[in-house]
Amino acid sequence: MSSDSWSANVEYATDDKGWVTLSQQYGDGAEAEQNLTVSLKANPNQTTRDASLIISSGANPEIRISIKQAATQDSGTEEPEEPTWNQQDANAKLAVSNFAKFDAASIDEAAGTVEFCTELNCTSSGWFEWNANWTTKTYTADDGKQYRVPTALEMQLLVPGYDDTDHVYFSSPIDNSMQERLPDEILGGKGGESTSYFRTSTEKIEVGTDPALAYAVYALRFTQTEQRSAYMYRWYNSGSETDAYLAIRIKALPDDETYTLDEIVDNEEYWNAEYIEIDLPACGMNFGSVLLQGASGDYWTSTDVGLNGSDEYAPNLSFTDSYSWIGDNRKTNLLNIRMVAAE
Repeated sequence: MSSDSWSANVEYATDDKGWVTLSQQYGDGAEAEQNLTVSLKANPNQTTRDASLIISSGANPEIRISIKQAATQDSGTEEPEEPTWNQQDANAKLAVSNFAKFDAASIDEAAGTVEFCTELNCTSSGWFEWNANWTTKTYTADDGKQYRVPTALEMQLLVPGYDDTDHVYFSSPIDNSMQERLPDEILGGKGGESTSYFRTSTEKIEVGTDPALAYAVYALRFTQTEQRSAYMYRWYNSGSETDAYLAIRIKALPDDETYTLDEIVDNEEYWNAEYIEIDLPACGMNFGSVLLQGASGDYWTSTDVGLNGSDEYAPNLSFTDSYSWIGDNRKTNLLNIRMVAAE
């Protein structure tokens, strides 16, 4: 090779072959321009790859450039990035997010319309006898959206059914579980059967007056379904009959992580934001006159046969300052309604 000619060598290492050298010599003359393209093809099973690019000529000392690059364990295609968890977006996908913000104030059966309360107040909610129309009928609100009365199984998205064990209980400590079954399709989402877990707060907390202290209840519900969520229940009463309610806070859970009750019980940071907020006013009971206003609440479902098997009853959500569950009520009684958006 003349003094004006130059050469380029590429040395690369593999895990199993040691160093291999590829050489190429280029023409004489300083005016000659050549392009050198180097492509390192790693073995799919290779963990690293090393290369040295050596450029030399008769007149110049050797120049060596070393490269070390980690190689992937697969075919070399880029892995898609894991989607970022967004709590608000996940909450919006839950079936329970379809519940209306406030109670129904009035229903016009002839016009097929519903008017909602505009604030959380025990005296503004409407009183309704159970109506067979609810099994199929939807109602138009002022905003043009369609709503209907939820079924008993849909109402269980708010509180669990009664099974001889207290699961949402504010008076005494609990730590238990139950099997819950949702319909396979529920309010635009997927249901199914799963285990739910319930536990009270470590200590009673301030909830207002009468009572002044009560336990909060935390739950991990529907854990093997798309509706998997963390729940917090608490009773609140300011001492006024018009300002008492069951507060329910709900947060969707990722499907790639295993949460425990230890992570959500008494965890103020976890519960300080990004939750679905459902407050049910304690309007009392109405059997011709209102009783226990500020101390209890009852909400109809559209299911036409009671859990006791009698068609004189229909399931309803019931709560007091001590407990909450799905039970039965005689259809001629007057209860409140919390609707869901129609699919």
